[in-house]
Amino acid sequence: MRITPLFSGSTGNCTLVSTGSTCILVDVGKAVKHIEQAVRCAGEDMRGISAIIITHEHRDHTTGLKGILKKYDIPVYTTAETWEVIRERTPGLRSPRFREVRPGEVFRIGAALVRAFQIPHDAACPVGYRIEAEGHSFAIATDIGQAQPGWLEALRGCNAVMLECNYNEDLLSKSDKPEFCKERVRSDHGHLSNEECADVVVDLVRGGVEHICLGHMSATSNRPEMARDVVTKRLKAAGLVDGKHYGLTIAERDNVSRSIWL
Repeated sequence: MRITPLFSGSTGNCTLVSTGSTCILVDVGKAVKHIEQAVRCAGEDMRGISAIIITHEHRDHTTGLKGILKKYDIPVYTTAETWEVIRERTPGLRSPRFREVRPGEVFRIGAALVRAFQIPHDAACPVGYRIEAEGHSFAIATDIGQAQPGWLEALRGCNAVMLECNYNEDLLSKSDKPEFCKERVRSDHGHLSNEECADVVVDLVRGGVEHICLGHMSATSNRPEMARDVVTKRLKAAGLVDGKHYGLTIAERDNVSRSIWL
């Protein structure tokens, strides 16, 4: 199994998961031309994409959907509530191959088994996904307001996890964002801070997760070095050593990141 974050940030999200002949895009949050280019950079072709799975309807996760479905016949998987909002907001959207997903459901896409799990975010019915194939497992959990037993349990024991590490509190407080936006980010249905993410990472590594990829970082309220510093210090304090107990990477916001191989 190969996981390639094509981009992961406040301006767009898309992750490629490939195993054998099965290639899945998790979210398509940029224009179709950018997604096509990123998929090519990752060594794949849009005509070989097996499915698109959508976590929730926000534009940084769905911007490219209409353009992709005009050009390619790719099935789309997401919750019924999410799909309804996407259709309402996207005149002319077509997808004769929509597949409804229910939180907690396990379904098959080619060689992969996919499980959707509920996450707390201010969207219609947001989910994360755990993907298993060839004896390996990967989970993606971004746009999360708070740590909760349900989605944490879905991540435990995975070989690799992409986890949100969205904001630094000091940078958020000093940013030009309106106060209501700051409160939304901090809320229980907003995003995980660096410190909140670090606490979750310690829990996951202790539970057997081998590789952590930090993603969905704010362009204005976070910096990769800040996120890495907080997370690695928390892991070190817990007696967990990089290269021995875990591996850590940071997904780039606007460029294709190096692949994680399982």
